[in-house]
Amino acid sequence: MQGHRFDIIEAYGCQPTTYFSIPAIFIVYLPPLVVAATAGVFAGIILIRDYRMHIELMIRQAFLYAISSNDASLLLHTFQLIPL
Repeated sequence: MQGHRFDIIEAYGCQPTTYFSIPAIFIVYLPPLVVAATAGVFAGIILIRDYRMHIELMIRQAFLYAISSNDASLLLHTFQLIPL
């Protein structure tokens, strides 16, 4: 027997009632958590890649500037940054 079909939430409207059961966990509650966790992992991977590309670009620009300026101390400093 069903107690009621909809929960009426203020400023949201009607929401279907979902009883907490094992099928409800797999059908209603689990998919949004899996999608959110996957999106969080991909966002972290993208942020790490962007940070690494930013550092690589900074080193490349410093190296090109050092080569074009013909300054030996600046070129040495650039080579010291490369292993980072």
